Amino acid sequence: MRRYGIIGRPLAQSPSKDYFEEYFAKHNIDAVFQKYELKNLKKFRSFLKKEKLSGLLVTLPFKEEVYALADSVNIPSLQASNMLSIFHEEERIRIDAHNTDYLAFKDDLLSLNPDFVKPALIIGHGGAAKAVAYALWLLGISSDFVNRGNIISGRVGSVLSPEKLSTYGFIVNATPLGMGSLQNQAPDINYNAVSPLCIAYDLVYNPEKTLFLSKCEEAGCRIHNGKNMLMRIYKMALETWKIH
Repeated sequence: MRRYGIIGRPLAQSPSKDYFEEYFAKHNIDAVFQKYELKNLKKFRSFLKKEKLSGLLVTLPFKEEVYALADSVNIPSLQASNMLSIFHEEERIRIDAHNTDYLAFKDDLLSLNPDFVKPALIIGHGGAAKAVAYALWLLGISSDFVNRGNIISGRVGSVLSPEKLSTYGFIVNATPLGMGSLQNQAPDINYNAVSPLCIAYDLVYNPEKTLFLSKCEEAGCRIHNGKNMLMRIYKMALETWKIH
């Protein structure tokens, strides 16, 4: 029996186990999928060996850390990974890290027919934010970052003036704000200054409409959550792990 899973914290909102086990059952595949809320990755290879894992999805807060632990990576410049292929070679474990976040995001964004002329604002500066920036770069869309530290501390006003904020054609929340215990929080930007022609995209997919998306919708924006992006990632995992 092949074993797969996801590591991150928290994972209560993740539909991954239901998705993959339904796929395994439908296609008569002898495999299981588990959620692992690890505290840290200090004994990561021992964990992989003990669980006999063949593949892992990776989410917050481990995307950048697993990149550093991998034996090979597909997009080195991103310095973050969201998917691992694991090979047990006698006593040694080889970890191949993949970043499919950028590709899933790019494909989903294209389905929204974005404005390729106006710049984008990315809220966040972790592995997911880097993947978003890379996808935008591939599409020829320039982007600016506002890190979560500025957002939480309320210093964003000194970084983004209302005039600047109104120029963005696309704003993406790449932070955990709006998810789990942070469900009642949203990036502290001046939503009154956001252009009604803007697309607001939240990588958070549960709840379907975060506080960030609600505020942007009130400003007249088109809104979109990360559910379709997530489904694309799951499908790419099946392809990467050669599960048929």
